[in-house]
Amino acid sequence: MSIDRIHISERGRHELIVLKRRTGLRQWNHLCRWALCVSLADPTTPPDVDLGATGVELTWQTFGGAEADIYEAMFRMRCHRDGVDPADRSRIFHLHLHRGIARLYAVKEVRSMADFIEVARKLCSHG
Repeated sequence: MSIDRIHISERGRHELIVLKRRTGLRQWNHLCRWALCVSLADPTTPPDVDLGATGVELTWQTFGGAEADIYEAMFRMRCHRDGVDPADRSRIFHLHLHRGIARLYAVKEVRSMADFIEVARKLCSHG
């Protein structure tokens, strides 16, 4: 995969901090994995927005962990379906990640890990 480092914007960082507090999850990468899945489940293309300055940086291996190949395959399948130029994959990945983070953050009713899982499952099933 051509994505070695994952950059999370300052806004995304703030949203992840709030999600960590709401869910009790300690690791950025766990939340980011859920966020990617939420966005990939949405059949629409994420809006092409300026993500701004980097607030947090993760390596691909930290992001994906033992399941890195699965996340890569899911993302590549989506890129193929959407006709994404390989040169644009990194940008599209970051747009998906940030859209997913924003969607999870927007659900204010999340007050526990159980709430978070239920919300994420609902968001993932709409696609």
